Amino acid sequence: MVNEKIGVVIVEDEAISYEIIKRMIQNNILEVEILGHAASCKEGIRLINKVKPDLVFLDIQMEDGTGFTLLEAFDNIDFQVVFVTSYNQYAINAIKCSALDYILKPIALPDLKAAIRKYQSLEYKANNKIQHSTLIQNIKSEKKVPRKIIIPSEDEYLLVSPSDIVRFYSEGHYTIIVLADDKKMKVAKSLKEFEQLLEGANFARIHNAHLINAHYVKSYLKINGGEVIMKDGVVIPVSRRRKAAFMDVLTNL
Repeated sequence: MVNEKIGVVIVEDEAISYEIIKRMIQNNILEVEILGHAASCKEGIRLINKVKPDLVFLDIQMEDGTGFTLLEAFDNIDFQVVFVTSYNQYAINAIKCSALDYILKPIALPDLKAAIRKYQSLEYKANNKIQHSTLIQNIKSEKKVPRKIIIPSEDEYLLVSPSDIVRFYSEGHYTIIVLADDKKMKVAKSLKEFEQLLEGANFARIHNAHLINAHYVKSYLKINGGEVIMKDGVVIPVSRRRKAAFMDVLTNL
């Protein structure tokens, strides 16, 4: 039995970028079929409704709107999305929070192949609805802080508000997330990734192995170079080089 090809729509207003994606797919990724191309949000909405693709390569910035504008036009998003962008760090952070994929311009073949492999994974397909709804919530938020982040565990995907996270700490190649209800989750992401995602959300990297929510700080002790006592009783040392940044977060609560 021959496997059906992955039907793809490319929504991209830069002719060069479209040609690059098209050639890379046609010459190197045989399991993909390009169903059409649109150069604007309006055209993209019309084309997607017409051809019903499995996957959409979606430019973020277009003349008549953004890729997020296009997504908001669909009550039920039954296709997967790979964003294509050359800038807009906030948009990238929102995508990361929502467990979606993106490719940075200039587009490279390995990145394109990786996005297709991710689409093909059962995990990626199964969480389509939760990914897109979380992304739209984050993009609509007035603050440049995600309203929700998706945390994967062995048997579930948990949507968590940053305000419900007490702290993060490193454990080998993993990060442990401690929630306000004392639940702990172990994820295969670095502490730095969470630090970047939660920038501006009153989180402080007070130590190489610890990222804390300043709202859960009970007291700050000046002894031994500085220590933080969290509301759950945990004592965490404050790195000397991170002290100033930590104090800035505390004073801006």
